[in-house]
Amino acid sequence: MQLVLTGFSMKPVMKPVLLLFTMLCCLAPAHAAPAGSHGTDHDIGLTGCDASLSPLRMSDCAFDNLQVSQIRLDKLIARYRQRLTTDQQQLFQLGQAQWKDYVIRSCEFEASAAAGRSAYPTIIALCRTRLTEQRRMDILRWARCQAGNLNCPAPDPDSPDQDD
Repeated sequence: MQLVLTGFSMKPVMKPVLLLFTMLCCLAPAHAAPAGSHGTDHDIGLTGCDASLSPLRMSDCAFDNLQVSQIRLDKLIARYRQRLTTDQQQLFQLGQAQWKDYVIRSCEFEASAAAGRSAYPTIIALCRTRLTEQRRMDILRWARCQAGNLNCPAPDPDSPDQDD
């Protein structure tokens, strides 16, 4: 089975358990939401990938979460773009293209210590999921902002106008 992730393809393979355990201990806390926050895996529809999973299941879990995250972002973008002006849509499209390039390069850097190792694709998927969820939260913030907020590109049509 070959997985294609924007710009490159990877084949999931078995990962050494020690490397996987180290990756989970070191990377998972950076991706976890603070206690009491609304950004837990369950809140965003992602399943938990933990050290009790086999290396192959961990890889599958990471790629499944990435796919769910990408689908959710795509759906949100489709809804949000409907309220943008033509000029805003062009700016948004350019921003999205640059964001995708950033994600690829940033995750390549983040996974660079594992380059050439079997854990590399899993680290890439975990990084891309984290950044995709961050982007989704940014767009949700824009989608929910109220009229009168000067850094609100396209106010929620149901929000009250604060300039009245």
